[in-house]
Amino acid sequence: IIQGNRDRENNPNNPPVNYPNDFSYGISAIAGFNFIPNLSLGGGIKYTYTTDNFHILYGIIQPKILFNVDNGEPVFIDLTYGFQLNKSVVDNADLYGIKVGKLVSHSKRLSQQGGSYLEGQQLGNTGVTFVGVFYGLTVFSNKNYNEYGKD
Repeated sequence: IIQGNRDRENNPNNPPVNYPNDFSYGISAIAGFNFIPNLSLGGGIKYTYTTDNFHILYGIIQPKILFNVDNGEPVFIDLTYGFQLNKSVVDNADLYGIKVGKLVSHSKRLSQQGGSYLEGQQLGNTGVTFVGVFYGLTVFSNKNYNEYGKD
C-alpha cells in the first residue's frame, strides 16, 4: 500500500520524527581477517549521531579489497553493511556504504588510513545519504606487504 505524505502526517502509527541534519559524526571499531593477499573480511560495531535521539549503534560487516599492495602504498575499497543493535527514535535502521582510501604504513604492524566515503542510512521511514571524509588507524597482527618486510 502506498501512502501519501498527507495521509502519513495524519496517521497516528507514523508519529512525526525530526529528521537528521546536515552534520553527522561517528566512530567504529572493526576486527578482520586477511585471508588472501588482496581481500579481507571484517566485522564490528559503529556508533553514529545525526541529531537528537538518533544515537544508533550498528553491527557492521565490512569486506576490504586492497589494490597496489606490491608497491608499498595500498589503496583500498571498503564495502559496508550495518544493522541496528540498539533502541532509538527508529528501531529498524540499516546502512550501506563504500569507502575509498589509502593505507600509509608507519611500521610493519601500524598503518593510518584516510579517504572519502559515501553512505546511505535507512532510518525508519526516511533515507539519508552522507558524503564525507574519514581517518583511521589500523593495527595488523600479520602484515607482509609493506616496505618493512616479512617476519
